[in-house]
Amino acid sequence: MSLGYEGEYSLIHGDFYPGNVMINESGKVTGLIDFGLMTMYGDNLFDIAIGWVCFDMYNELNANIYERYLNIIISTLGEDVRKRLYFYVLIYSYISANLYSHNCEDGHYQWCVTNLNNKNYWEVL
Repeated sequence: MSLGYEGEYSLIHGDFYPGNVMINESGKVTGLIDFGLMTMYGDNLFDIAIGWVCFDMYNELNANIYERYLNIIISTLGEDVRKRLYFYVLIYSYISANLYSHNCEDGHYQWCVTNLNNKNYWEVL
């Protein structure tokens, strides 16, 4: 009998946000799609960080989800994860800034620039 991996690192999706989560009529998660460029072996906190900042990336819901979601993560996992969350958001922003547009004129690029210029992230690091 082989045991499952129980260490700190595992397979991470890398683009974990609601658009990649499949949910059935009962509201239960049934699958995760779009494994691709950012799928890797690493810290599962990376997926939590990307899910946090991408959940309402352009504030389309106008519901202040960004801060509320961060508070849930910190209250659940502890204040000591904040530094890694911010670090992963900065890394994701750097890596993916020009992923969707060759001339960097899309909303994703602007979102990444905003993240990279966020003083709060850099101060915590």
